[in-house]
Amino acid sequence: EPRSRLSVELSAEVNTLFTAAIDDLIEHRRIEGASLIRAISEQFEVLERLIADARERAPQIIEKHRARLLQRVNEFLESRAKTLADADVIREVALFADRVDVTEELERLDHHMVSVRELLRVGGVFGRRLEFLLQEILRETNTLGSKSPDVATAQVVVEMKLAIEKVKEQAANLE
Repeated sequence: EPRSRLSVELSAEVNTLFTAAIDDLIEHRRIEGASLIRAISEQFEVLERLIADARERAPQIIEKHRARLLQRVNEFLESRAKTLADADVIREVALFADRVDVTEELERLDHHMVSVRELLRVGGVFGRRLEFLLQEILRETNTLGSKSPDVATAQVVVEMKLAIEKVKEQAANLE
């Protein structure tokens, strides 16, 4: 029957080698972990810049829609010798603005980014928590993309997804 303990004592030399090997393994894992944290932090810096870009574009999307809508409506009405009340245009723009409002998504992204930064700062074992936050960040990013009719914002969303995917790959190596 197998024994759970060695039947002989290890020599002092083998014990020293074994301890040194374990210490070396732990040090290499610490160095690799620190390197992964730096790489993840760099991707989150990219992601934060992209979120700032999306936040900056959001009001412009509504204004561009208002101007485009007003131009189309006026062209249509001019061809029929009619006019449209400002209130009607304002109502239509308000409906559009409500539909494409990404304020909540940007706020949740900010909150998740703060949580990730805190995880990276504190350290320790956080692989599962980081994985959960990445899922939430991806969910908000997808919603941001689906709400925005703006081509430039769509490109920002694609870049955000690429950064998230890179972090997921790196996070998979963390324990």
